[in-house]
Amino acid sequence: IYTIKSRNVTFNRKLNKIYSDESATIKDTEENTYILKENFVFDLNKDTIRAKSATILDSNDNKYIFEDLIIKLKSNEIAGKEVKVEFKDSYFGNINNNDWYMFSIMNLSYTFGRKPCYCNIK
Repeated sequence: IYTIKSRNVTFNRKLNKIYSDESATIKDTEENTYILKENFVFDLNKDTIRAKSATILDSNDNKYIFEDLIIKLKSNEIAGKEVKVEFKDSYFGNINNNDWYMFSIMNLSYTFGRKPCYCNIK
């Protein structure tokens, strides 16, 4: 169950999507708050939320700031770019805390017209 507060919200019954160009605040039953700054889409069929810019406040008062956010609500997966995380000091680094965080970055390098550096050049 989610509580949505916004203006000029549209519910497309055929696509089963809630969306708006206005800012919105969504709260879930786990005490997490999703502050969506602009252009959000809540897809009820896929259980996803997309927004151009968003801030998430979790139940431990940690803050996550995203650009181009997508949240998969069933699997609790979050993806976005330009991510900024502000942990509440009393939680981060506390070995008695059950929260965990994983960050991954992928870089690709291309060489055009040349063999890769790990090949034997003859």
